[in-house]
Amino acid sequence: MKRTWILVILMAFAALYLIGCASPMQKAQKLMAAGKYEEVIAAYGSNPELAGVVAEAKEKLAVNLFNEGKYQDVLDKYPETAAAKEAMNKLAEALFAEGKFQEVIDKYPGTPAAEKAKVELDKQKQAEESAGNVADRSAKADAKLKEIMAVKVKALRDKALKEFVDNPLYKGTPAAKKAQDALKK
Repeated sequence: MKRTWILVILMAFAALYLIGCASPMQKAQKLMAAGKYEEVIAAYGSNPELAGVVAEAKEKLAVNLFNEGKYQDVLDKYPETAAAKEAMNKLAEALFAEGKFQEVIDKYPGTPAAEKAKVELDKQKQAEESAGNVADRSAKADAKLKEIMAVKVKALRDKALKEFVDNPLYKGTPAAKKAQDALKK
């Protein structure tokens, strides 16, 4: 009986010794399985042999933050993770939706939203230039129509009005419509 107890005690010590001698990899994997990702990073973050496990723990934490909608936290705490790229896309999309195109390009270059923002800025620039061109065309047309209407000889004025209406530079302007109306009278 005494021998059995001694054997049981020795086996218990051996088991405790073996459990206590688990490798860092085993300990890290056990923590990962328990969802204790912060502990893995804190305990093994500087261990190059466990870089893969630490990276996985960071990725899990980043995904958790991403799922909570804490995109800026993902970028600040875990910029090297795949979730950071997705968080950047979400933040860029939000700015794009607000119409802050230049800010999207400046803060989040390389994102799909930044590419769309460049297209939108180009469209805005073209629209502004076009509006400027229309205003210029309209002003020139008004001046030319005023000059034509000052002609006293009706035949010469009608000929000039016909040329004015047919000129593609003035087509679509309010002055062209006025000239068309003057020709009808």
